[in-house]
Amino acid sequence: MAKKIKLENSESMTLINAAYRKLKEMIFRQNVIPGQRLIAKDLSEILKMSRTPIINALYLLEREGFIVSVPFRGFYVKPVDVQETIELFEVREALELKSVQLAIERMESGDIEKLEEVAQRHRDYMPLYYDRQKIALGTYFHIHIAKMSKNKTLERLLTINMEHEYLHHKFNQADPARMKPAADEHYELIEKMRKKDTAGCMRLLKRHIQKNRDHVIRLLEQEEKDNEALFGRM
Repeated sequence: MAKKIKLENSESMTLINAAYRKLKEMIFRQNVIPGQRLIAKDLSEILKMSRTPIINALYLLEREGFIVSVPFRGFYVKPVDVQETIELFEVREALELKSVQLAIERMESGDIEKLEEVAQRHRDYMPLYYDRQKIALGTYFHIHIAKMSKNKTLERLLTINMEHEYLHHKFNQADPARMKPAADEHYELIEKMRKKDTAGCMRLLKRHIQKNRDHVIRLLEQEEKDNEALFGRM
């Protein structure tokens, strides 16, 4: 069971939030990698902060599933697991289908135009290979639909889900041929939303998510096979 975090005052909360943001950024930038041990003393020196807010921030990150704690051994960046990745996509699909349904019901004047702007930024950025910015721009598109649902809890849950999914991507191995079709699917979804075609949106979105899932899972499974072959030779 995660340790209860004691916050004595607003200053403590500010320090913990600062440590939390810095540690989370380290995970997302892969300054620390899956499976790596996180030592409070070392992090204190790196972040130029005392250990107390860092330890509290580690417990917050554990609650969100970004790190794990092992009794008598400490904290570790959570390893990437294929089954967990499959489950993340299952949850994402459920959240996104509800998001687009509510977005169509509740969207206001200008909402579709703002979504088009997000889609355009994603389409305009076409690197030779997938990188973090390309994945992030695609993620913003989906979160923006959740924002259009006017359901803040739904938006928050999808954001957390896609943050976890983001960490499971193998950027250097992803097929760049997927970039244009994914962007086209975004625009196709926008047109169906404009027409208030809820059923059509849900079918398209489901296919879109499943294609992304299959791509990510295939890369993770290949990495597992490669690791098994490597260890078998040692």
